[in-house]
Amino acid sequence: MRFIDVNDFFCEMLGYSRQELMGMTWPEFTHPEDLDTDLANYTQLLDGKINRLFRIKRHLSKDGSVIWVKLSVSPISNEDGSIKSLVVFVQDMSDEKRLEQALEDSLAFLERLLEAVPNPIWVKNTEGIFLTCNKAFEDYIGLPRDHIVW
Repeated sequence: MRFIDVNDFFCEMLGYSRQELMGMTWPEFTHPEDLDTDLANYTQLLDGKINRLFRIKRHLSKDGSVIWVKLSVSPISNEDGSIKSLVVFVQDMSDEKRLEQALEDSLAFLERLLEAVPNPIWVKNTEGIFLTCNKAFEDYIGLPRDHIVW
């Protein structure tokens, strides 16, 4: 399916002019690693096996950079039930994904730091349940981590 129209935000997000996007199809700017899943979902939508598609996925901008998006696709049907067109809402999730990656990197750093400390360290919640500990604490208690941390 070709685009009937696109808004300014979508053009800016992908870095294409309206005229360029109007001549494209969505697989052309879909990240290659997402394309097979997207094509399968699109087929299910057209076949009526699903009535709405909601997904977080990647697009590629004109300059090749990855843009994470939240996608919602709903069909508009003809009187006979066949699909006339699709309404697609796209929300840029790139900032959220960058924050998520930064958080994951920080947690990985803290875990490496925790393991590097030679003294026993543990963290409990307010109910007294162990949330984490380091190898030194495992050795001190004499139990493996999976027996300490819930």
